[in-house]
Amino acid sequence: MARYVAAANAGCDLYKAADCWKKVKAKFGLKSDRRPDCTGYPQVYKRFRTDEDESMIGYPVEVTFSSRPVVKTVAGPIECWPTI
Repeated sequence: MARYVAAANAGCDLYKAADCWKKVKAKFGLKSDRRPDCTGYPQVYKRFRTDEDESMIGYPVEVTFSSRPVVKTVAGPIECWPTI
């Protein structure tokens, strides 16, 4: 068994979109009720603002190795940052 941080595109803007966290929690099966503190957004928005900003998230997972590996989301810190 091993733990690592998986990274994925959230598909929405966690920094500004009010309903994004709910969608991301459901999509990735995240265990936290608290939206992560996203970093780097003010600098990116100043320089690269578009109408379709999205976030990347990093979340903890655990993999059990076998002939058919099982990967599951586990409790732990969740991070987010802009895709640009």
